[in-house]
Amino acid sequence: MSGYTVKETETSSIDLLFGVHYLGIDVETKWDLQLAISKPGGEVLLPAQGKIGDDTDLWDGIGGIRGNFRIRDGKWTVPFYFDVGTGSSDLTWQAMVGVSYAYNFGDLMVMYRHIDYDGGSDDLVEDLSFSGPSFGVRFRFQAAHSFG
Repeated sequence: MSGYTVKETETSSIDLLFGVHYLGIDVETKWDLQLAISKPGGEVLLPAQGKIGDDTDLWDGIGGIRGNFRIRDGKWTVPFYFDVGTGSSDLTWQAMVGVSYAYNFGDLMVMYRHIDYDGGSDDLVEDLSFSGPSFGVRFRFQAAHSFG
């Protein structure tokens, strides 16, 4: 993921982003029945034991925005993120918003995140979405300069 800072002040920052989403899915279903399922003529429709499976790799180019706003002059901020893209999927998008608290080493974050994929009607992934809380730590590193 790459980005460009559009605006940065002491209380906020906004970046434009571009990159890729990757989603790899491998599904398999196994069954073990007492008897095979057959037509009246004896043709087996479903054997007593078996498995089926498929996999797919979705690569989507994305563009988005991220940033944060400081709450008053304190250590609390409101980080946000949004991206949208297409490629292997007809459409994919992701959104996050939350709160973070700054420490000397970095930030502790609590976010709510939603990701959505629209893969099209002929794909293994037709529609997939998931949402929920996200917890994280963002570390800050200071570059040390030493000139001999």
